[in-house]
Amino acid sequence: MFTRDPLERLVSAYRDKLLHSEPYYSITVANEMKAMCRKNKNLTEKVTFQEFVNFILTKKQENLDIHWKPMFLLCDPCNIHYDIVGKFETLEQDSEHVLRNIGAPEDMHYPNFKKYGSEKRTNDDITLEYLRKLSSEQIEKIKKLYQMDVALFNYPSGLKMNLYETDTV
Repeated sequence: MFTRDPLERLVSAYRDKLLHSEPYYSITVANEMKAMCRKNKNLTEKVTFQEFVNFILTKKQENLDIHWKPMFLLCDPCNIHYDIVGKFETLEQDSEHVLRNIGAPEDMHYPNFKKYGSEKRTNDDITLEYLRKLSSEQIEKIKKLYQMDVALFNYPSGLKMNLYETDTV
């Protein structure tokens, strides 16, 4: 099983699924989001990150899309004993460990490519840029949604999770 920082995963899912022209997400799912989150349903602009987050926050956790559903619900780590739990943040080292563990040929390595070559891979800076667009209320609800992932997979609840800590005093 491989995990990823939940907030970075959320931003990455938004960027990958809704800002690019993958028909199911950029049309079908986007139209559902617009219908639920917009007063003016006829606006044709892409779904904003705020609308995306509002849409997610209206759904039950178990009904969320696999790209933004909390990992603990997707992979059931409390009931399934995984031999290896890797992290996206250490993907290169962790994938090498998996490949050596399964007896893969020494010349086999995890490929390093990005689907949209002109674009930077979602990282801490990009994640913070998107999170700063959210209200403190949205941040609190997102923190609650992903709190189990943060705890189970030992992700720091630092800067990204406490972005609006001073606003909630």
